[in-house]
Amino acid sequence: MNKIEIKKWTDLFVKLYISAVLLYQTLWQIVPIREFLCNTGLDIISPALAVVGFAFLLVDIFIERTVFQSRYCALLIAAVAVMGVSSLFYISYGWVDNAKVIVWQIVQMALIYSFYLRLDKRQIQNYLRNMFLIISVVFTVAVIASIYQYIMQISYVVQVNDGNCRQGFQEGRLFGVFGSVYFASLLISLLGIGSVYSAIKARPIWLKILFALQALLFFVYVVLSGTRSALVGLIIGIVLCAAVAARSVINKKNSSFPIWKKAVCVSASVIICAAVFLGAYSGGEKLLAKIPAWAGTVDSGNQGDDPNNGSNDNTHDDNLSEPNIDDVLTRPDTQTGDVSNNRFSIWKDYFRCTFSGVKSTLLGYSPGAYMKIIKQEFPDIFIVSYIREHYPLTYSLDRIYDTHNGYVAIVAGTGLLGLLAMGAFLVLYAVRTLKYFIKAKRPDSFWIMIFTLLAVIVVSVFFDSDLFYKCTCTSIIFWMLAGFMMKAVDEGKTADEKNEALNADIKQPTPEQPE
Repeated sequence: MNKIEIKKWTDLFVKLYISAVLLYQTLWQIVPIREFLCNTGLDIISPALAVVGFAFLLVDIFIERTVFQSRYCALLIAAVAVMGVSSLFYISYGWVDNAKVIVWQIVQMALIYSFYLRLDKRQIQNYLRNMFLIISVVFTVAVIASIYQYIMQISYVVQVNDGNCRQGFQEGRLFGVFGSVYFASLLISLLGIGSVYSAIKARPIWLKILFALQALLFFVYVVLSGTRSALVGLIIGIVLCAAVAARSVINKKNSSFPIWKKAVCVSASVIICAAVFLGAYSGGEKLLAKIPAWAGTVDSGNQGDDPNNGSNDNTHDDNLSEPNIDDVLTRPDTQTGDVSNNRFSIWKDYFRCTFSGVKSTLLGYSPGAYMKIIKQEFPDIFIVSYIREHYPLTYSLDRIYDTHNGYVAIVAGTGLLGLLAMGAFLVLYAVRTLKYFIKAKRPDSFWIMIFTLLAVIVVSVFFDSDLFYKCTCTSIIFWMLAGFMMKAVDEGKTADEKNEALNADIKQPTPEQPE
């Protein structure tokens, strides 16, 4: 085969591979599907996909070297190198967990992130549309089942291979049929944004209505989940989206507006959009809280909690009386006076452990084993003792209180060197992206939507989950969208450079002809 044919087949393989990884990880969030995969041995698909992706990367290095052409790849390589060095320093605690993390990180930061180099804008749009349709249909069914559990006040616990999963409606929150209320609410928030975009872009009226109803369903679940990190991420995403979209509309209708008038219009748009969303969220919460009373159902009580499975609750009393129906959506864990819901204590402990020595300060405690190491080295701190006392099964699996902050996880796993490498990538990426939207007077609405999705992820991950040392639906979507956004930025900059060069040629005076 010639180079063109090789590229065609490798591009097709990468597209199919990323689709398989994304679909598997999103379906993994639905507990009935997760149970089926575990009971039938099909959960081996995940490590098999990791091996396949890593093997392809090795082949790609000798064929196309596409992974080395992605923007800021040197910083990502540096981040992987720090992970490797940190793992070697703590190899006495085991190497398997670190190897899994590193392999998946390489696959995501190299293969999935560089996917944008294999597609043009039209192909990116078609690919995202197809993946959105497949995933949103599955999650629409799952959300409907979850809302039914809320209406009927169904509550139970399912034990899977990685611990207990709360299901249904418990403790003022709708977990539904999902394994983690945080991952579910974040992914459904992203799907909701996609539904709104699709409703705006769709031409047939019936299709607009269908996508609008789908967005409404997703919004209802986010409200019922009570996940504040997703709420904050959505607010920031809406603010940025409103600012960029309003500026684009103003430039389209009247580009001669004075700067101060544009600033006023953009600010007004941002405030209105944020106020409308918060009003809808608050009103929806009050309305939804009355549904169990209308349906004649009652709360089924508390079933315990796993802080590494989507929430941070305090000690629970299984003998609590029936809650007031007006307070059905009030989370007991947020009524203790600690607005951070233990997060400040968690972050403080992780920082104290990480900065306790020179080696840990520079390299952390390795990306896949930092919980195990902290458990053994600091047995009496809060993040260890709390799990030991309340969740002995989780403690026996060498798991302690999760960082509940993706950026804290970077520090705990790879220290200041890892934070420097990954932080430099994120900062340079953010600056380059923001410059693109500042310079682009009328950016495409598709790229505004991608920008909004990325904003929601990077903001919400500050309050929950570790985005960088796991392979989850969130991490895959993040790295894929980050690449797609860079496609717009790079092409926009190239177009600007061409226009500047063309304008320079036009303005250059022609030499006078001799008489």
